Amino acid sequence: MFFQRIVNSIKPVVREDWGLLLVALVVASIVWWNITQRSVTERWFWSVEVSLENGLKPSLVLHPNQVKRPKVAIKVRGPKSYMDTLSDLSFQMNPDLSVIQTATKSSILLSTDDLRAQSRLVQSIPMDRIRIVSSEDIKPLRIDVETIWNSEIRPIVPDIGKPAPGFIVSATRITPATLTVAGSDPELEAHLIIRNRIPLRLQSVRSKTFSHEWKLEDLALGELEVLNWQPNDPIRLDLQIESQFASQEFRQVQVDVLNATSEALAGFSYSPKSVDVYLQGARASIQDITAESIKLGFEIPEESAEEFEVPWRYLVGVNIPANVTIVQVTPEVIRVERMMLGPVLPADWMLTPIPEESSLSPTPIPTDEITGPTPVPESPPAE
Repeated sequence: MFFQRIVNSIKPVVREDWGLLLVALVVASIVWWNITQRSVTERWFWSVEVSLENGLKPSLVLHPNQVKRPKVAIKVRGPKSYMDTLSDLSFQMNPDLSVIQTATKSSILLSTDDLRAQSRLVQSIPMDRIRIVSSEDIKPLRIDVETIWNSEIRPIVPDIGKPAPGFIVSATRITPATLTVAGSDPELEAHLIIRNRIPLRLQSVRSKTFSHEWKLEDLALGELEVLNWQPNDPIRLDLQIESQFASQEFRQVQVDVLNATSEALAGFSYSPKSVDVYLQGARASIQDITAESIKLGFEIPEESAEEFEVPWRYLVGVNIPANVTIVQVTPEVIRVERMMLGPVLPADWMLTPIPEESSLSPTPIPTDEITGPTPVPESPPAE
């Protein structure tokens, strides 16, 4: 009831003196505005960090000599009740570096809109009421930023299918063999090699030589950038496609007796000691063989003739892969014979002196031990 009486008493005053009340309201607003304006203050912060991370391309990194967080001075305006609690560490300038598109030294213009509160103070500072008034309140206004490529060299490894049955890819050449790519560390780690997006099919290819070209957009590069390479330049693949099987002659292949350690067989000799061998088989295995890496061998039976022959088909291949076959050997037989040994002479037989002639005359036999020969009568002299 008390409040009702007060309201009832005010109503006549409002009806009769509304103009006076309007003037009072305006005066009160002016006084309030003046008070609030006087509570706003300005202050210089002389060592505010500038973050050089916002908007920088993943393929770029700051130069090792670049100061990671340079410092500037800023003049900030805001409520006095907050300004007295702030320090240089309360703010950070956060310019947009997306304008830097290549590894170079750039000059970045700072803006009043770059002012940010440090994350630990975001909840307590009314940033809508704290601001840098003009660019003149930032010293220096420009920051030099030097960048380099975050780059690596990656090999190009083509993704190709298998050729027609009975054929193999015997040689591959890719031009260029490598690309210099730049990007973020995760992207570089995910692309240790560069492949083509769509595998190359070779089922119908039977020619000896085959070539194919790709553009950069045909390669699986992810978010990587390719440096020093024009988009229209081709990546060329050259292949050598040949039959799966090959044949080759190997000259002067050694021939050995496989059981030559036996004393009973040490007296045999054989010829020839080396032959020419014609091999046929898997191409990959043939390409790995040299005349020095293989040999042929045979065994001499325990009971063998003085002379015998070993046809080449009975020769055993040593270090010859199982997928390689001996087609021909020249000469076609190995001749084996027992060595003929002469009388055994002393080692110094050439130094033994030859006896003199007198020592070679017969020794006289005593007459009492033998009966002498019957004497022959002399013939009478001729008359």
